[in-house]
Amino acid sequence: GPGLTNTITAVKNAQMAESPCLIFGGATSMLLKGRGSLQDIDQFALMKPHVKKCYSFKRVKDIIPTLREAFYLANHGIPGPVFIETPLEILWPKTEIELSSGGPDKTGKKSKGGNSFWDNIPKIDIASLYTKYHVYKVFKDGFNEMNNINMEDKYKYITGRKEKSKQVIPYNLILNKLLNSKSPVLCIGSQAMLHPNLVNDLILAINELNIPVYLSG
Repeated sequence: GPGLTNTITAVKNAQMAESPCLIFGGATSMLLKGRGSLQDIDQFALMKPHVKKCYSFKRVKDIIPTLREAFYLANHGIPGPVFIETPLEILWPKTEIELSSGGPDKTGKKSKGGNSFWDNIPKIDIASLYTKYHVYKVFKDGFNEMNNINMEDKYKYITGRKEKSKQVIPYNLILNKLLNSKSPVLCIGSQAMLHPNLVNDLILAINELNIPVYLSG
């Protein structure tokens, strides 16, 4: 809704400044998506041009691995924003979801009776049965890993994505081009500050090169 659309300017600035960040966007229930629910829009179509990748939580147990991959991707390679869509089922407690869908146990109703055989068997409410299954699927095994979360987890930036081979940077070739250039200019972007422990080395290198420097970002 308007909460997400109001972030576009900030997200685009983060993309242009190569600033790693995560943007969470609340969304309507997965059961109502694309069915005219209040403020239901195609959030991926809105965000894809401005972020590195879009995710959507489908189950509670996917929260931790998705966050780890999103943090990894936001910082990996050229840093930038990553968007995560968060449906109501993920934000609300299970009891609230069940109550809003008519209760957890309304899967069948008994007939008032009649002369026919079919009049005396329970009538199954398919919609309630499907909703109950959906809630079960969303929350199944969702909290199994809660006791295993470690804030110092060295695998916090793991990802299931296939990694490309690391790019080999020809440092000597770059240095030779600088030394042989007639009017070299160095342009330093804000990405250079992502590793504060290397700032002093950067300053020493700039002083050693003794060429004009422009700061961008």
